[in-house]
Amino acid sequence: MDGYSAYDPVVDGGGGVPQPPQIQQRPQLPYRQDIVPPELQMVYQRLHFSPAVRVGNTLHLSGQVGRDNNLQVVDIGDPPTEEGMERQFIQCFDNVQRILHSAGADFADVFQLETWFTDMPAQLRTFMKVKDRYFLGPTYPVWTGFGVSHFSTPGIICEVRVSAILRNFPAS
Repeated sequence: MDGYSAYDPVVDGGGGVPQPPQIQQRPQLPYRQDIVPPELQMVYQRLHFSPAVRVGNTLHLSGQVGRDNNLQVVDIGDPPTEEGMERQFIQCFDNVQRILHSAGADFADVFQLETWFTDMPAQLRTFMKVKDRYFLGPTYPVWTGFGVSHFSTPGIICEVRVSAILRNFPAS
């Protein structure tokens, strides 16, 4: 087996059970750094994903949703209200901002914005109003928005993901 093929009938003789390739932990690369604000340490430890990763001078954030510091979903009302949606969108951007700041960046450094919505036609106007409080110009990120049927947690209506260039990033 070459380490990449899960099953090779020629080598195995055709009678074996496919085995996954052996995954070995690699040492941390000098140009890669996980960014984990203290309040997200539990998420990092429990769910095994990084809120952000710096690769060279580029910062990639995981998608952020409308959960508060206690990981509770910000209520949008039932039925959803514009004020409720606005609160959840603000929480999304506040979560993004917290991670950006922990890496020494801010919204002026963001060059890419991706968003997902459960009801884009009903949510986009309110979302854009909130987004414009964080992206002040004179330059703006590229932006792609997607419509989805739902998120993994009930009550979440939006996810925001960004990438940023770090102007003064620390050496690893």
